[in-house]
Amino acid sequence: MKALLFCLVELPTLSGDDSSFKPKYNFRHFTLQDAVEFAKYAVEITAKTLYFYDEPSSVGGATDIFAILPDESRWLAKKELHG
Repeated sequence: MKALLFCLVELPTLSGDDSSFKPKYNFRHFTLQDAVEFAKYAVEITAKTLYFYDEPSSVGGATDIFAILPDESRWLAKKELHG
């Protein structure tokens, strides 16, 4: 699973004729909403890929999202626990 997530966020890749390194994603320019959508995407694509593995899945279900910002931290999505 570690390799799968690495493929999503792999930073340097060769591109163009000059063989210069350019990032796949420009995380520095992500808005908070971009970061939330990317996190949802990463969990979803990991869960869907692991569905086809020949072992029990350890990813899936409702996803909690916690934002850590320079001046505050807060839950953006949090499932309720019943027990």
